[in-house]
Amino acid sequence: MGSRGAPGPEMSEDLLKRYFSPAKQLITDVNVMNETLSQTVSELGRVLSAMKEEVCWYRQSNMYVGAAVWQDKLFNSGYNVSLSVLIDGETTTGGWGSAGSTAGHHWLQETFARPVSADTVYVGGGAVPSWGAATGYGPFDLKAFNETVRSWVSVATLPKIAGTSIYKYTFETQTSRYWRLYTTSGTRAATTEFRLEDASPCF
Repeated sequence: MGSRGAPGPEMSEDLLKRYFSPAKQLITDVNVMNETLSQTVSELGRVLSAMKEEVCWYRQSNMYVGAAVWQDKLFNSGYNVSLSVLIDGETTTGGWGSAGSTAGHHWLQETFARPVSADTVYVGGGAVPSWGAATGYGPFDLKAFNETVRSWVSVATLPKIAGTSIYKYTFETQTSRYWRLYTTSGTRAATTEFRLEDASPCF
């Protein structure tokens, strides 16, 4: 191959035009693409997070479809408990599963349409107007009915609820259609919240 000779000023300028300027533009384009890709990945993450939250909310809501609540004794019609007031997150509504305040381990029961796997329960104190000045309830023993041994099995011991807050307690995952909240001190089975949380992964 013949010699190209020493590059002169014109050739150097020509090389800059032919290679350097396009390379600089290419780098700029790549940087723009990286920024766009980063924004796209960030947006995708936001969408996936929102979708997961929606799916989790749907599964949690669907968990209680067809469910019912029971109580061991009825004080009077004014204290007849309903499921909706036990899972509404409010401390001014709740359930009362006792005929009175005499000794005896009273309970509230939630029966589901199908077995549910749970690892979290919410119980609450509160100030339900018809309950007088009482705000603290419990202590409680959370039990699940074990179909294999055909008996109630304790899954969590919950302390006495103080004040008007809703408390969250976690326990080892259990699967059952039937769940009970027992009093362990011979007092009223009263709480403003008795809500289980589905332990199954959202997806």
